[in-house]
This record gives sequence, C-alpha cells and structure tokens, in this order.
Amino acid sequence: MPKAVLVGGSAIALFAALRVSHDHVVADLRDRFEVLLDAVEREGPWLTNRVRPGRLILGRLGDIETGLRQLAAS
Repeated sequence: MPKAVLVGGSAIALFAALRVSHDHVVADLRDRFEVLLDAVEREGPWLTNRVRPGRLILGRLGDIETGLRQLAAS
C-alpha cells in the first residue's frame, strides 16, 4: 500500500515467515478513506471483514489477513 508503513508484530512475523498477516498504518486514512476502501475492494479476491469509517479497514486478500489503520499520533 503506497504511503503506508507495515508495523509491529506483522512486520516481524513477515520477516520471520511466521504467519501471513499484514497491517498497515496510514497517516491520512481519514482523508483518503473512501479512495482506499474502493482500491482494496477492487483487488482480486478481497473480502472486507470490518470497517470503521476514517479509522479502520480490515479484510482478507486471498489467504492474507490485512488491515489499514489511521495513524493515532504523529
């Protein structure tokens, strides 16, 4: 995801090949929420699991659990 940062346990797990899950923190998710939600929903086998407008998009892209979250503090 452009302009997003892979964070926390997900980054470590990806590096260590422990699980298939990716979480991204986006500094301007509030401003680009509809655009980003539309973009992920257009991606092949995307399944939206949970949405909190302006704050959170959780879903599954094929076998990968993934999420976009609004950066809490800068």
